[in-house]
Amino acid sequence: MIVNHQLCLRCGACVGSCPTNSIFLHETAFIEFLPTCTECGLCAVICPVGSINGLSESSSDSGYELIQEAGA
Repeated sequence: MIVNHQLCLRCGACVGSCPTNSIFLHETAFIEFLPTCTECGLCAVICPVGSINGLSESSSDSGYELIQEAGA
């Protein structure tokens, strides 16, 4: 997953949406994805300003289904 830190509001919506608790919001204005990230894409859907993207080709089909279920 890729974060555009210039767009990021640091609202924490992505942190709360992560089903594997793999997003860490640092005090110094950046977001880190932990190795446990499954690239499901839910954080990208939840982000109110679209600062997260970068689903890789290795993302599972279930991740794409999760995005569709979330209203994308």
